Amino acid sequence: MEKQEVCWHGRTITFEVQRKKVRNINLNVKPDMTIMVSANERVPLEVLQAFVHSKAAWIFNKTAYFHDAQPETIREKAYVSGESFKYLGKQLRLKVAEGAPEGMAIAGATCNSPCKTSRLSTEKPCLSSNGFEKKKRRFFWKY
Repeated sequence: MEKQEVCWHGRTITFEVQRKKVRNINLNVKPDMTIMVSANERVPLEVLQAFVHSKAAWIFNKTAYFHDAQPETIREKAYVSGESFKYLGKQLRLKVAEGAPEGMAIAGATCNSPCKTSRLSTEKPCLSSNGFEKKKRRFFWKY
């Protein structure tokens, strides 16, 4: 495979040429944003460059689509105030308040559920039935 470049409106398109026994010129933009062109060995390189130049708008459209579709890097959550979470397609900010009633509030709705272990506190497990003092926290989601 050989790498080639084409300039289109001041932007450079780098593509790889793969020679195969095919009848047509095939253009492929992969999800990792590499551009592959496969063609017969008898097709001159100038024809392939002209073909890629004619399809440049489509190539940039597809590379932009794949760039937007790249997965975000997932990092460990610390559950501190101001941290951002995605919930039901929306970006929400977390506010942690000490000493408030137990539960979680999202836009006015509350969810009270007993916790077996506390991921938020490093002091003690959050067990209300075993006599441990409960560390009460409340979550507020800001839109």
